[in-house]
Amino acid sequence: MMKRLDFILVIVTVVILGLLGILSLYGTIYAYFAAMANPDWTQSMAYIAYIDRMNAMALPLTIALIAVMSICLPKRFLSVRMLLLSGLAVLLTAAVLWLVSGIDTAVALLLVITSLAQLVVVVMTLRSSSKLNFLHRAQLARIGSALLHFGVVLFILDIAVLEGGPATMLAYMIDIVFWGMTLFWTSSLLIVGGMALAFYHTELDSLIRRFRGQA
Repeated sequence: MMKRLDFILVIVTVVILGLLGILSLYGTIYAYFAAMANPDWTQSMAYIAYIDRMNAMALPLTIALIAVMSICLPKRFLSVRMLLLSGLAVLLTAAVLWLVSGIDTAVALLLVITSLAQLVVVVMTLRSSSKLNFLHRAQLARIGSALLHFGVVLFILDIAVLEGGPATMLAYMIDIVFWGMTLFWTSSLLIVGGMALAFYHTELDSLIRRFRGQA
């Protein structure tokens, strides 16, 4: 059951990221030709309408990605039944916040909860906990996967909530804790380091064994 869930989550994640990539490419091309046609385009109402339109198209994809990450991360240490129940509880809480305080607060809450869940996974992975579920058996690959996921969540948190200035009290508190750009660079280092460990764990493991042998 867990392997099937892993496969479904991978497919859904690839589709969402693909759609975000297509949307980003469309926005870049549209902005280029609009600026070529009108050098003062960024100072016009058409530019504001373009930004609002792009945000409206990106928002459902961002929320979908957050929802997938909310399921993907706790599955490391929760059963499928508890995973679905906890995910439903989080989404219901976010929906209530959406109605009461707006979409910004709801998205920020989802990202904070997801970040904390992945932080737990990172700590448990570093401690070689047997309670975690990973596709890879190699410890370095597991650490890399945990760091990569954590970096992606923090990157989304930075872009979706903090970019352009905090819009909610929760976002303002996050901004104070991470001192602005610190969150961006932290997420970037986690993503790069996680990819290196996940993709080159065999080579790194051989290098570590050789170093220990010489010592």
